Amino acid sequence: RPAATPGETLSYRVTVLNVGSTAAKEIDLRISLPKHLKLTNAGSDSSCWIENEQLAACRISSIASGQLSERSLTVLVRDNAKGQNLRGTVEVMQTVLQTKESFQGAGFSIKQP
Repeated sequence: RPAATPGETLSYRVTVLNVGSTAAKEIDLRISLPKHLKLTNAGSDSSCWIENEQLAACRISSIASGQLSERSLTVLVRDNAKGQNLRGTVEVMQTVLQTKESFQGAGFSIKQP
């Protein structure tokens, strides 16, 4: 999504692809949002939770080789976001192999209402 307006509620999706040759197990996600967004819901199951208004955490028990796993959060665009270009960060930690990588999310702009 290229643009949003202040006060708008959005779905913020994070997709993880297992490019390995075996199932990936015990994957932890830390989803950091810019200060102009506020987390309002971490999803309908218990695999994600809100740690604070800008940080959500998720646990994915397993992803088969070549498969995707998606998590969807609900966020509110704050009133002070006008004219901002926003981009979140996702940290992926694979606890079994003890690896960690960070990825920048797709950016979008906040337009005038």
